[in-house]
Amino acid sequence: MAMLELLGKSHLLWVHLPIGFIFLALVLTLLKRKNPEAPYLILLPLIWRLATLAAIFAVFSGFLLSENQEGTNLFFHQYAGIFLTIGLITYLIFKNEFLLIFISILFVTTIHLGSSLTHGEDYLFTEKKKVITQLNEVELYEDAIVPIFKAKCFSCHKPGKSKGDLDLTNYEKIGDKEELVRRTHLPKSHKEFMPANGKAPLSKEQLAILSYWVEIGAPKSKRLAQLQLSAKRKSMFESFFKLDENPLLSLNVKPAKYEHLAKNGFLIQPIYRQSALLEVKYTGKGKPDLKLLQEVKKQVVWLDLSNTGLRNEDLKIVGQLENLFKLNLSKNDISNPGIMDLGELKNLTEINLYETEVNAAALNHLMKLPKIQRIYLWETKLPPYYLDSIAKINPTISLIYER
Repeated sequence: MAMLELLGKSHLLWVHLPIGFIFLALVLTLLKRKNPEAPYLILLPLIWRLATLAAIFAVFSGFLLSENQEGTNLFFHQYAGIFLTIGLITYLIFKNEFLLIFISILFVTTIHLGSSLTHGEDYLFTEKKKVITQLNEVELYEDAIVPIFKAKCFSCHKPGKSKGDLDLTNYEKIGDKEELVRRTHLPKSHKEFMPANGKAPLSKEQLAILSYWVEIGAPKSKRLAQLQLSAKRKSMFESFFKLDENPLLSLNVKPAKYEHLAKNGFLIQPIYRQSALLEVKYTGKGKPDLKLLQEVKKQVVWLDLSNTGLRNEDLKIVGQLENLFKLNLSKNDISNPGIMDLGELKNLTEINLYETEVNAAALNHLMKLPKIQRIYLWETKLPPYYLDSIAKINPTISLIYER
């Protein structure tokens, strides 16, 4: 029994063999029409035989794996695999190339149904995820619990494959939520452990969030802003939504109107959908009126002013854009006095100074910025041997220049 169970679980591994052999055989068969004398075609009969043997083994191991499981998708996946194997055997016997159409259709269908079972029905065409920028906007169930279920549970507990009559895709059908917590916390070797069938367990962070949700009554509609989170739990959610990794997402700014900027040559777009944070590039004719940016100075995080005729005095306004992360000043007549006005850009991580007049004093000033990570210095007055020495002294800051 243990051997059969192991053989069944190996289906998820060995099923890739027939996929590879069938795909290769179909490709070589198509190429045969172009060049029937190609030397590699001597291997084609062997590849078809290996594909058939691998498919037979995959069907057998798949049946062992599917014991005590049910669902519409599983049913169709099984029988698509069976008919595909029958088609392969028939092709080996009769060599009728019309069967290749039948085999190709079943091949794609079986793979699609199989990937839906293991990865979810939206594996290839994933819906656009909501981007969380701050904890106050998090809906606990929709934004945290559903993604955990989707990653770890939906493949076995969904319409068409509700193992144990448990459907986790619908809040109303979840049932005993405390039982979910109990079974996900069991030792992996326990027969009631979830997720089953050798699938990766929930991470400590996912377990903690699931437990907290059930602990407060498993609400369907509750924002984190409505809950009294301890510092430890706040840190846990920040880690889960990766707010601690991307400082852009932690910025809390009020949106301002910027339609008039577009009429003055500025191309403006949110850095992601429904964000108040902006990426700005000047594409107009003549020199930009940078005073207009003061109205959105907290929102601008990426700014491209390359080749726009800027001079040193213009950088005083740029230096007031306190949330700038990336700044492109390349191909402008700017030098040290202008760079000195950028000293308050505490969030700046990247600046492009290609084809400008900056020298060592300006570089030294920029390298003192607390978050600077990358400085582009092609075709400046700074010689490569000097930049080599500076790069060795400051290995955490990347200097990009001709070598």
